[in-house]
Amino acid sequence: MRKKILTAAVSAAMAFSMLCAVPTFAEPSEIYTDTMIKSELGSFLQKSAAEPMLPYQYDELSSQAQKCYIDIRKAIIAHKNSVKISSRISEKTLLTIADIIKNQDPLTFGGADIEYNGISTDNAYARLTYSYTKGVDESIAKQVAKEADKVIAAFVPDADEYGKFLAIHDNITVTAEDDSEEKSFSRTAYGTLILGKGVSEGYALAFQYISIKAGLTSIVVSGTDADGNVHSWNKVRIGENWYNVDCFADDEGGDHDCFMVSDETIKQLYTEKGSGDYPALDDYIK
Repeated sequence: MRKKILTAAVSAAMAFSMLCAVPTFAEPSEIYTDTMIKSELGSFLQKSAAEPMLPYQYDELSSQAQKCYIDIRKAIIAHKNSVKISSRISEKTLLTIADIIKNQDPLTFGGADIEYNGISTDNAYARLTYSYTKGVDESIAKQVAKEADKVIAAFVPDADEYGKFLAIHDNITVTAEDDSEEKSFSRTAYGTLILGKGVSEGYALAFQYISIKAGLTSIVVSGTDADGNVHSWNKVRIGENWYNVDCFADDEGGDHDCFMVSDETIKQLYTEKGSGDYPALDDYIK
């Protein structure tokens, strides 16, 4: 029977209020308004495309939402306590952005909660709060990047996408173990890659980080087991096809039973939340 794994829910509290004065938040970023001409937005999007390690879901956002996403992402990486955004960003869109940043973006490490105060077109802010101090987050980022580079450098020459995913999977399952006590960082890529201990969410985020850094397509998905316990794993894309990869389950089993498998195979263990967004129709045949 699989261990009970509790993963943190996405925290993105949305509080809409009409205030008469601009709140005293720190260093707002540029805002996208109606006065911004198309060429300026196009220039921004061209520059934002050079942002490193953007998650797959970023490309699925509208151009306006992409700008908001980049503004919030940069503010989080800089550890600012707020960022100015367009009030035309709806609550639903901001919830989507917050979910991607929290659960998918390899550079933010799920390290910020986002609260939106919609005030007016000129004065809309997202307030940011952090799990760790700026120094801790910067140290985490450097160590995880260094470890990921080691894994990538060890890829077999001319390895295809399958081979790279396999190398990432095997590195994680060999070097990490289940953190049964669920200590600090167990739900993070840092816990799995650097401390060598993690829960399913930490394993999935570690796999996600290295995969995206290696130029591969990976997303984190979650679901529940037969007992209702939350569990996280990854879906990866090779060509036009998606496959499930569950490093945590394979670490427990010491095998590759959950590597590159279909939704039909994975649903024998878990019920996926949001199933159907990225259908994995078949097991991978090598």
